[in-house]
Amino acid sequence: MKLTPEQLDRLAASLRAGEYNLLLGAAASLGSTNADGKTLPLADAYRVELCKLKGAKEGHSLQRIYQTLTADEVDQHVTARFSGCTPGPALRALPLFLWKRIFTLNIDDALEAAYANADRYQIPKIYNYRDTYEENGDRSNVQIVHLHGHTQRPQDGYIFSRDAYFNIIKTSNPWMVNLSHFLSSEPFIIMGSSLDETDLDYFLSLRSQSTSRLDRGPSILIEPFGDIVTDTECERLDLLRYSGTSEDFIEFISSSVINRPRPQDLVTEDEKSIFIEEPTAHDISSFYSDFEKVPAATEANANDPRFFFGHVPSWSDLTLQYDISRPVNSTLVRAVEDAFSGRSDSRLIFLSDHVGVGKSTALRRVGFDFARQGTTVLSCSALSRLEPRLTASMLNNIAGRCLVIVDDFADQVYSIEAVLSLAEKKDLVFLAAERSYRRKFVTEVLTGKDYSVKQSEKLSDREMRQLIQTYVQAGLVGDSTFIDDEASSVAALKDDPIAIACCRIMNDLRPLDRIVESLFQFGNKVDRVRYLTAALAQYCTKSGVKFDLLIASSSGAGINQQFNNAHPFPLTHAEDKARNYVIPLNGTLATRMLEVASQENQDEMLNVFINLGKAVAPRVNRRTIVQRTPEARLAARLFDLDQVVEKFLNEKSIDFYESVEEEWRWNSRYWEQVALLNLYKYQSTEEISEESLGYLNLAVGHARHAVSIEYHPLTLTTLAKILFYQAISMDGDQSIVSEAIASIREAISMEAQRNRSSVHPYAVLFQGIRSLPSNATLKDSDASMVKTHLAEATRKFPRDNDIIALAAEVTGWLR
Repeated sequence: MKLTPEQLDRLAASLRAGEYNLLLGAAASLGSTNADGKTLPLADAYRVELCKLKGAKEGHSLQRIYQTLTADEVDQHVTARFSGCTPGPALRALPLFLWKRIFTLNIDDALEAAYANADRYQIPKIYNYRDTYEENGDRSNVQIVHLHGHTQRPQDGYIFSRDAYFNIIKTSNPWMVNLSHFLSSEPFIIMGSSLDETDLDYFLSLRSQSTSRLDRGPSILIEPFGDIVTDTECERLDLLRYSGTSEDFIEFISSSVINRPRPQDLVTEDEKSIFIEEPTAHDISSFYSDFEKVPAATEANANDPRFFFGHVPSWSDLTLQYDISRPVNSTLVRAVEDAFSGRSDSRLIFLSDHVGVGKSTALRRVGFDFARQGTTVLSCSALSRLEPRLTASMLNNIAGRCLVIVDDFADQVYSIEAVLSLAEKKDLVFLAAERSYRRKFVTEVLTGKDYSVKQSEKLSDREMRQLIQTYVQAGLVGDSTFIDDEASSVAALKDDPIAIACCRIMNDLRPLDRIVESLFQFGNKVDRVRYLTAALAQYCTKSGVKFDLLIASSSGAGINQQFNNAHPFPLTHAEDKARNYVIPLNGTLATRMLEVASQENQDEMLNVFINLGKAVAPRVNRRTIVQRTPEARLAARLFDLDQVVEKFLNEKSIDFYESVEEEWRWNSRYWEQVALLNLYKYQSTEEISEESLGYLNLAVGHARHAVSIEYHPLTLTTLAKILFYQAISMDGDQSIVSEAIASIREAISMEAQRNRSSVHPYAVLFQGIRSLPSNATLKDSDASMVKTHLAEATRKFPRDNDIIALAAEVTGWLR
């Protein structure tokens, strides 16, 4: 292998940034010894060793001979044989690099021994193939994943036999499935394994020349004994073959890529300078994994036009003043200054508005202007849930005024609410933005907190003229009318939100639907489906979908060509630091394309839902749900019947849930949504029948099943809602009403224990009581409990007009 200068530059950049993954086979441990000083054998030598042990012919495969071992023989000749290891030269060098993840097919503990070195760059986190999948958002840690078992965990067993291997593949082991996803696009170094391995066939099944990312280092196979077959396979898989040994390769990259940073070195001096006392290396690395320091000045780059096509503005775009001056910017500046000066007690300013009106641009413009004036401004870039105590501690340690901007606020509202309670710093202000349809959820979480809500006004004629002139100067108008007759152009656009106006300026003033129709006529089906997948993911959560998951859920063919502004279905990277997530270039246009596709090609939309639901499944479990990883949030929204599924699938909603049941039946939210779907089927029937009651009974059964999986306020509230409908169908059956009220009581109690309070359980309770037949009666204990909750609701939610009105109705009903 001889790297071109361009390939070597990419290799060095990705190594320094910690973007490379490792996949290790037996030859990576070459030169390592066990506790008895015996050299660790390669696979073929070990096969012969076991054949001799059992007195079998030496022609048997390792998988077959392993199946003949007794439990005692496994202990002595497998576990002990590969334990207490001293690492060989290649493994000893690995801890002196930053790695994204390390996967190993080896069962020995030589790699762990290498990471016992005090000079290591990262702290190892060890996983076995049976462990729950986790994301690692902290660059100071590195995951080491044993795919075939680990001698430090012999009770889990080893994946040596053919039956064990196929069983673990058949169960869609999350670590193995996700490795195949990662290998499709992320940079990998495959060390100590050949392409003839059965495992690698599976792991590399999604990879091709068209799937590997061009903005990352090249993926490399270390294979000293390759031939024309190996080289042909490497070309097909877009792998560079290094023809030396693992030790040779490590020496090569050690000498070629010098000055390799440690995790704490990736934090700049400017980022460190904001703190009164210097934080620990771990804390500062973790903090800047979740936040970006907004620069006071940045180099202008006039060669990136993505903002004009609908992407959020970069700091460079704001330096070049590509955005237009809007009254909402001044409103937000005054609100922030009032909070800093003490004229307002609200340390949280919340911008709530519709999609496409420019919330993100306003947020970033205000933050950038404050940074230029000397205020420390941090932009929340966390993809998973913020850790409130660490965040509050770090914010308390910042010198001078600090403004934190948080876009897509609903995803972090619980954490920010906790940070507001924990932070003692007085000159700390949060400026947040969220789409208006999620405002109710945000305000419920913030009950009892002092905050102010702002909203932008529609574009004025002056602003529209300024917008048109910006596109004229950029040379991006689609019709001479914008130059020759500005007044008529302004009149044609006056009712459009800014995102739609921008689309129409570049597309001959055509209405949005005509633009969408024309786009569907161009491009191929593969590109369109991939675009719709990214659009659906972004509709669910603003971060979009991870690059490798987009490939897994649609296709990798031609994906790199879609990162082009001129493509009919253009994609771009979201604003995460690592550029791992993909979104449509124009979110407003993408949402409309979803709506059109759902009306004109429901089968295609159904497949988009199913494939995305299946692809994301290996990344979601109870632990990632608690961490609120992007994939867990994406799944939660993807399965939301009211807000997402029915909106885009209509009568095919049930087909979606049935198609992904195998992957998601462990999940309580899945059964909640299926229960609600059956409830809606019951509600849609014109008269009570055996069929409609069957839907209702199914709804109750699925809701109970959700509670049995996870005893949680949400599952309990959903069960209560459906039980009220069942009680109504049975003339207000007291026992069913009692169970519904008890479920609500438990949901409210559990929320109180978590220091949270949601209006939703109260609303379900009051709506249920209000809807009971006029001749229904409550048990005295139930009536007393309802009165208690009435008093709580009016005290907790005095500004919620809907809940106050419901409470008044129920109070009258009880009389």
